[in-house]
Parts: sequence; structure tokens; C-alpha cells
Amino acid sequence: SLAVENAASAHGHTVDRLFVSESDVVLLDWMTSRHQYKASCTDVTKRKVTPKVRAFGAGCPCQPESSMGAQNRGADTRSGALATTVQWLGTTCEKKQSSLPNGFVLEQVKGFVRGETARRRFNGLLAIMRRNYVVKWAQLNSQHFVPQSRGRVYIVGVRKILSTANKFSFPTTFPTVPPLDTILESLPWCNPPTSIVAQRNVKIGETMMLRPTTPVGTFGVCSLIASPQRPACTLRMSPCITCTNAKELWLMKKASTTVVKWRALDVVEIGKLQGFDNTTITGLVSKVGIVKAKVAFGNSFTLPVMQAVVEQLLPCI
Repeated sequence: SLAVENAASAHGHTVDRLFVSESDVVLLDWMTSRHQYKASCTDVTKRKVTPKVRAFGAGCPCQPESSMGAQNRGADTRSGALATTVQWLGTTCEKKQSSLPNGFVLEQVKGFVRGETARRRFNGLLAIMRRNYVVKWAQLNSQHFVPQSRGRVYIVGVRKILSTANKFSFPTTFPTVPPLDTILESLPWCNPPTSIVAQRNVKIGETMMLRPTTPVGTFGVCSLIASPQRPACTLRMSPCITCTNAKELWLMKKASTTVVKWRALDVVEIGKLQGFDNTTITGLVSKVGIVKAKVAFGNSFTLPVMQAVVEQLLPCI
């Protein structure tokens, strides 16, 4: 919702009506009260009447597609939101077609297109949406916008009936990314957890930080719940933030050639790594608390990435 508002403002438009789909009633209350939307709903898959809108955006549950999940894809009950969305965008019913948005943006994890089986299903979904839209897709990484490596698949469609249907293109130029240390808070260092999983990841992080090629003073971020198959420790940026690891991301600093300092990433830092400003972060924390805010940021789009895509889409719709 913020991406749409910011992109519209950049093009000199105001948002007249924004429909929000959020199943968490506390988050929904915060979103609607903060932005004073004229309308909202709770579950897009249960909405019986689809209002006419210019742009539609969705980030359907990623667990069915993620390599960190079971990857049951269409067999996973959580894939229902994606299936419902695709069938709606590709409807052949003339009455329903009249209420379709002029354009849409969908976001999913990279597992959505990884492997032969996934790509075959993906192409089938594209074919459905292409009944009514010119559809393009690309993989974009948030590290071109914020100090976080978060690769996602973005799918954009513009109604075929529009003269601008073929004019959309994904962003090719990117802003200067702020260094990781510029978004950090001044907080005390402490010892990381002592669980087996945490200590395994601490060892991975310290090995990386204490390499001779890593300068003293360098910052990094490590997920202390990462699996042995997918360690998540990165230099000068955060690994991908998710609703699962947002509570267990720890900052590392190479204090000397033999010492690495540790502390948990603060909720403000998590929010900034997703591209949100202080006002949004503190507002959400005051409403839902620190833990739930971290989870919400992990569940969110990376704001500047989605905003850049929407800015490219708006002139076409």
C-alpha cells in the first residue's frame, strides 16, 4: 500500500481509494487508521465483489513455493490465494472482465520459477493471465535498493485493451544503496544464544568475519536459525529477511583481527532494511509490539523495490 501511494505521489497523482487485504485484524486496523483509506477488506480470497481498481498488487503466501518450505506448490492449501488471484486475472467471463484492474504486480520467492516442474507450472499460470493482460516478469534483488539480499520474482501485467499494454519495462537503473552501518542504532553488544543451532551459525559467521581479507570494522548480519544446508551470513548487508528469521537476525562487527562482536538486530533496523521510514516503523511497533512488528516486516514487500516497479507501471495504466 505504501509503495502504491509513494509511486502515485512521484507521478503527481493522489490515491482516491485503496483496498487493503489483510487477514490480521490488528495490522488491518493500523493500516486503515494510519492512511485513512476509504475502504478495506480482510481476505481477498473470500471477497465476493471485486471493486474496479486501476492497479492490483499481491504477495501470496510463499511457503508452497519456497525452498525453505515443503514446496508442495498447488497441493499446499496456502496456494489458494495465488490460484484465486490468477484465475480472477485470467477470467473469460465478460462481466468479470469489466471489473479487472488496468494493471497488476505479483511478487513471489525465487523458488516459484526454479526447476523444471516449477517453471512448467509457472508458465501455465502466465498463460491464464495472458488471456487478458500483456504479462512480463523478472527477478529483482533488494540489494540494489537497500543493504539486504532478497531476491524475488515480480510479475507485471497491463490490460491488452489499453494502448500502452506493451510499454511496461522493469527498472534498469537503481539508486545509491545506503551502507549497512548508516542504518544501525547505537545499541550495546552482547553474547549470542548458546543453542546448538545458534552456535553453529555463530561459528560460520565468525569464520567469515575473521578472514584476513575482511577489514577490521566491517559489519555483517547472520541468521542464527539458518539450516546447515542454507547458512545465512552476509558481509555489509543482511541476508533475506523473512517472517521466520526476522526475530533471529544478529549483527556482527569485526572488532579486531581475533574478535567479533554480536547483538540482535533491532526492530527499527529490520524495518529500515526493508526500506521503511522511522514514522512507519515506530507507528507499527506502538500498535502491535516489537516481536509482531519484526514478523510483519519480514512478511512485507521490500518497499523501494515494489515502489520502483509500480512507478514503471503507473504510466501504462
